[in-house]
Amino acid sequence: MAKERILVVEDDEDILELLRYNLAKEGYQVATAKTGEDGLKEAVASPPDLICLDLMLPSIDGLEVCSRLKQDHRTQAVSVIMVTAKGEEPDIVTSGLDTVGVRMPAHPMTMELLRRLDFPLAAPSANPFGYVSPTTAQHVADQLGSRIPYILDGGPCTVGVESTIIGWERGVPVLYRPGGLPLEAIEEVVGSVNPQVRHVLPVAPGMIESHYAPRKPLRMGDVRALCAEEQGRRIGVLAFRDRFAVARCATLSPAGDVNEAARNLFAAMRGLDASDVDVIIAEVFPEQGLGKAINDRLRRAAAKR
Repeated sequence: MAKERILVVEDDEDILELLRYNLAKEGYQVATAKTGEDGLKEAVASPPDLICLDLMLPSIDGLEVCSRLKQDHRTQAVSVIMVTAKGEEPDIVTSGLDTVGVRMPAHPMTMELLRRLDFPLAAPSANPFGYVSPTTAQHVADQLGSRIPYILDGGPCTVGVESTIIGWERGVPVLYRPGGLPLEAIEEVVGSVNPQVRHVLPVAPGMIESHYAPRKPLRMGDVRALCAEEQGRRIGVLAFRDRFAVARCATLSPAGDVNEAARNLFAAMRGLDASDVDVIIAEVFPEQGLGKAINDRLRRAAAKR
């Protein structure tokens, strides 16, 4: 049985043929286009499982093509990998690394912002380094309100955890950061992905050992055992579906849904951090779907600082 279908949109014939050859060699069905217009027509006529899209296309560039794909209900769910060469992006965009990930948002407000700009937009996360990520405009205002002139409020984040990041090492896909796109969904397209590896220096966002951390100490593990160790202190618990008899308990999904838990994770962490508890204890979540991303964030939040 043939693997998934991949559309390659690239105006350089040598690069196009290189990608087509190697993907076909691995068993993928490959369609090609040399212009943004032809790529859009091909994607709409027969939506692929993945699009490899050149950033610097003639006529309409890759960002505009990606924007149109995400606005069309027939293609908005298709994953897109932007293909570009190092050399034109300033080091501030790549953090001095030799790789860069270009994310195309689906939110209509962000799409409208990008349409109104006549330059590529690069921006850092809207939170102080190492602290719990914001998931609402109010979270951003609470920590950066005096340092930025305005905030675009598009409502609460629909996923709740940051993006999944994968890289390629020696031709093999490697997970750098679990996130909002479950690893299982990525493996359906690219095959097996190697687990996270340790690097002397981080090669992608979110790889620092201590990250996403509240100011209050956070411990992760068996809730009842850790509560016994913290007896005499005011305890806050981050729980999956149960409720615990402690000073404060934030249950992320009474229905046991890891997607709902992910949406509520950072808001609950912030709530407990701002409360009167002395220590936060986090339950270990199921290691499946977005549960992997939740556990990754909690382990980094619990790491020694």
